[in-house]
Amino acid sequence: MALAVVGFDVGSLTSYIGAARAGGIEVLANEYSDRCTPTCVSFSKGSRCMGTSAEQQSITNLKNTVTTFTRLLGKMYNDEIVTKEAEYAFYRIKADKDGRAGVEVEIDGQSRILLPEQLLAMQLHKLVDIAEKALSSKVVDIVLNVPTYYTDRERRAALDSARIAGLNCVRIVNDTTAIGIAYGIYNRDLPGPEEAPRNVAFVSLGNSSLQVAISAFNQGKMKVISTASDPCLGGRDFDMCIFKHMVEEVRQQYKVDVSKSPKSRARLMKSCEKLKKVMSTNSTDIPLNVECLTEDRDFSSTMKREFFEELCQPLLIRVRNTLQRALDAAGLKPDSVQFVELVGGGTRIPAVKRIVADVFGQEGRTTLNADEAVARGCALQAAICSPAYKVREFAVVDACQYSICIQEVGKDVKMGQEIYPELAPFPSSKQLTYHQRSDFGLRAVYSVPASLHIKDPEIGSFQVLNIVPENDAACEVRIKVRVDANGVFSVRKASIVDKVEKEVEVPIEEKPGEPAQKMETKAEGDSQTDAPEVTEEGHPTPQQPEPMAVDSATTAGAPQPEKPKTQKVKKLVARLRDVSVNTNNKQLTPAQVLEFTEFEAKLDQQEKLERDRQHWKNSLEEYVYDLRSKLEGPLSQFVLKEERSNFSQQLTDAEDWVYGDGEFAKRSEIQQRLEQLKSAGERYKKRMTESERRPGAVDALSRACIHYRKILDQYSAKDPAYDHLLKEDMDKVTGWLKEAETFLYSTTSAIAAMKPTDDPSMTAEQILSEATNLEARCKPIVTRPKPAPPAPKAEAGEKGSEPVNNSTAKETPKKSPKAVKPNGVDTVGQDMDVD
Repeated sequence: MALAVVGFDVGSLTSYIGAARAGGIEVLANEYSDRCTPTCVSFSKGSRCMGTSAEQQSITNLKNTVTTFTRLLGKMYNDEIVTKEAEYAFYRIKADKDGRAGVEVEIDGQSRILLPEQLLAMQLHKLVDIAEKALSSKVVDIVLNVPTYYTDRERRAALDSARIAGLNCVRIVNDTTAIGIAYGIYNRDLPGPEEAPRNVAFVSLGNSSLQVAISAFNQGKMKVISTASDPCLGGRDFDMCIFKHMVEEVRQQYKVDVSKSPKSRARLMKSCEKLKKVMSTNSTDIPLNVECLTEDRDFSSTMKREFFEELCQPLLIRVRNTLQRALDAAGLKPDSVQFVELVGGGTRIPAVKRIVADVFGQEGRTTLNADEAVARGCALQAAICSPAYKVREFAVVDACQYSICIQEVGKDVKMGQEIYPELAPFPSSKQLTYHQRSDFGLRAVYSVPASLHIKDPEIGSFQVLNIVPENDAACEVRIKVRVDANGVFSVRKASIVDKVEKEVEVPIEEKPGEPAQKMETKAEGDSQTDAPEVTEEGHPTPQQPEPMAVDSATTAGAPQPEKPKTQKVKKLVARLRDVSVNTNNKQLTPAQVLEFTEFEAKLDQQEKLERDRQHWKNSLEEYVYDLRSKLEGPLSQFVLKEERSNFSQQLTDAEDWVYGDGEFAKRSEIQQRLEQLKSAGERYKKRMTESERRPGAVDALSRACIHYRKILDQYSAKDPAYDHLLKEDMDKVTGWLKEAETFLYSTTSAIAAMKPTDDPSMTAEQILSEATNLEARCKPIVTRPKPAPPAPKAEAGEKGSEPVNNSTAKETPKKSPKAVKPNGVDTVGQDMDVD
């Protein structure tokens, strides 16, 4: 099975799947024929649902249905963003034993805290299932999106989620970078490599965050110049403005606070979201109606777009500030940005469009699919990473949104060294040098904690071990750090640099004007090959290639070049000794990943068993409805009155059991109930089926008997059509026919005496089998062809000659002349060599 190439866009509210196929990128539809799959996981007694099926039970199962869990990914419980998320969540956000933000749900009757990494792994599992069914191939390697503002801890959490789901995440891509990839690969009119780049701004306003990036494009290349974001400003914040206004109206009208009721709050929030979408396309008064909002009371109101924009003024100011920060960070004027692309549902709000036009001096374009652009970019990145697809060359240089510095443990934090400034390009590696006499520690932190949406600015701590100087002097320690293509920081390597004295051969520089002396011969015992000078262990200095051997006969008269003169000198060279580095970053430990992977496998197995149980339960329910309708209809004449009464009661008992005690019954118990019903129901159905099929079967056997009886009569009358058949063969046909006629007579007699309510003693299948058996035995004999007559003997006068019938003789086609080479070789019929 071929492996698929897919990219996942997992947003806080919805998810999309992009897949590379022949001819381009396709966004896949789920089992509901919808390309948008809700980012939602729901738990009920004994089952787990994900995607659309989970969203469908969100109102009835609010506390155990989790959405927007990507907002909690990699966060600590005391982070301010987690507190803000609790205002929107209907589920319970709790801290785990390590202080991480988690979600408390009830699984199999027990309360359990699930980390966002586990919930994201479940969503990925669902998306993989959709992709595999749509592509008919296995999905292992994926590209996953993350918001541009994600820190190192959150990016590592996304990678952990992929591992828990059993996937290999070959790359995580920033949302705005994925949009840029989708834009750059499909735009063929980009400036050439040597021309001034085209600057394009991407504005993505999704459900819960605002991200802005300005990128420079040339043919085959994209470089992110600047990024800016507001992690707590999205479309739902505009919904909340409407919601708070409506809550106040309900309080004034009914003296009730609907925000205290989770179900009322959820229904009103959905209505407010719909109202916002309608106001984006209409400037007139738009009605809002919610049935049975509170205490069986309906609620109605209206709102105009102008009033909505007044309510959202603080949010619109934040939108403007974020756009302006991106423009200022890029160091560009508005007229230096050639195009502005709008992505995300929030950019459909007219007020947001006006702010974009005001800041950049031009209207925002919508040439990209506002909902699917990120998924398409991720799928393109997956195709670029896959050897199975050939994609146009396209290099991506991303930018770190936050600056990173290294601090030495035990020293003043102000002495920290900034190694990656804000908007530094990545992937990128750097080397740092320290002078130490013993083991030491380093801390990687974000330089400006105020720019973060989390409290702890620390990326990780690194302990450099086994620092043993060869003398009393301090060791020179080289530390190699890297921000990889995923935007993840790490210390890749630590090495001690030892300076050692080594004797090496170097060429002698001749003084100008001095006569060339004869080359000295090497003393016996000297090395036959010059050892290369080593500046670092394992890295020889470049040597001149040895001259290629030439035949002595061709060079006997040529002057031999003189070998350069060398001398041995002592030189200090660097030798590297690798030392170990203990890393402590803010991600899950391997043991935790294994524990969560096993738990996910257990839930997946339970989910499969539950689907199987539901299948049998539905089968029992369908059988009850099917037999009940037929019992009073087509089956009525084939069932005795007493049987019908008893079986009808059994169907009623089974239906009551399905909706009562059998609601959570085991599969084996459901199967047993179904088999008990089928033992009687199928018997009744068989009576009806046989009654319908028997006449046709009897007719088929009767026609076969009549057919072969007629042939036997013709044979007995010496009919020329059958006079070539052997007597012993026809005797066999006579015997087989008598057997079939006897069977037909006994069967028709039995059928005539049978009542509709009797179980059939002879089935239509048995009668048809008898007809087929008679046909298979007799047909080869009676259809045997007559032997061919002997050929007439030729007369003596006609020996050696053949009569020619001019009326039937065919003219022999003339052969085309053969192509002849000049040398007379026939070339007709030879195959031409093809490169």
